[in-house]
Amino acid sequence: ILDHPDGETFYRTILRETPHTVIIREVAMGKDLLAFLERIATVEVFEPTKKFEKRVDSFALADAMGARDKKRAWVEFEKVRRSGAAMEEVHGTVFWAWKSMVLAETLSKEEAIRTGMKEYTYQNYVRFAKNYSREELSDRLRTLKDMYHLAHRGEGDFDVLLERFILGL
Repeated sequence: ILDHPDGETFYRTILRETPHTVIIREVAMGKDLLAFLERIATVEVFEPTKKFEKRVDSFALADAMGARDKKRAWVEFEKVRRSGAAMEEVHGTVFWAWKSMVLAETLSKEEAIRTGMKEYTYQNYVRFAKNYSREELSDRLRTLKDMYHLAHRGEGDFDVLLERFILGL
């Protein structure tokens, strides 16, 4: 409500006249309005019990890998890992990036778009695909597929397998 230009006026006029309990949820409230509300009612402020951290963008990792920038890819991987993201989610993003490079390398733009790829994605990943040979793209995509199964069978740690994959760029 306070984001609206008349929000403070609403609180100052409507709340003065009601005998009912009113719960207000605002991100921030000015000191003047808070003082006004304290004069006419009992005010209880509840702080959030859990702080939400901004999620790290795992697509930055995908872009660094596409650019074949091993150092930046590893740094982005560490950011994602330290943010507490699930490795399955990170693997999914990395797999998507490699699959996009393979499609961009092997299909025409029209064919790739017919598969559901966005034009923006095609333009970026066709450029990234040039940093790898066709064989490297296929082999690394296969490695990512195998990695998923190894990790889920308990034959490897997802974190370690992904880190090795990135350091092998």
